[in-house]
Formats: sequence, structure tokens, C-alpha cells
Amino acid sequence: GDVEFDIVVQAIETDDAPLTVELEGCVWTKNTASFEEGPDPLSEEIEIDCMKIRRNGTVLFDESEGSP
Repeated sequence: GDVEFDIVVQAIETDDAPLTVELEGCVWTKNTASFEEGPDPLSEEIEIDCMKIRRNGTVLFDESEGSP
């Protein structure tokens, strides 16, 4: 795909700090459909590529000079 989008995932568990993961600059790269027989016969799998990942606001690159 050539349209960029962002994804935000939040998880909250009892007696644990909330987790927020932000995927920024994502693009759709591949999808696969399965029509196999079984207890969960219909499924769709997608693959995405993203430019930046933030976990609870923390990044793996140096933000002091801007985004990569």
C-alpha cells in the first residue's frame, strides 16, 4: 500500500501499569486469506511495515534531533 496510517494498541491488566504501543507511518504490505475447514475456518492475515514504534512514549531512536 502507499497510504500511511497509525495504529494504537492499549492493554490494561489488573495490578499492572497500562501499556500503550503506537505504530506510526504504517503501510499495508501483504495479506493472506485461508478457507480451510476446521473450528476456525475463515481467517485473514495481514502484514504491515511501520517507521516508528513508541512504547509508553519511549522510542528507540534519539528524538532530540527529530524523527528518523
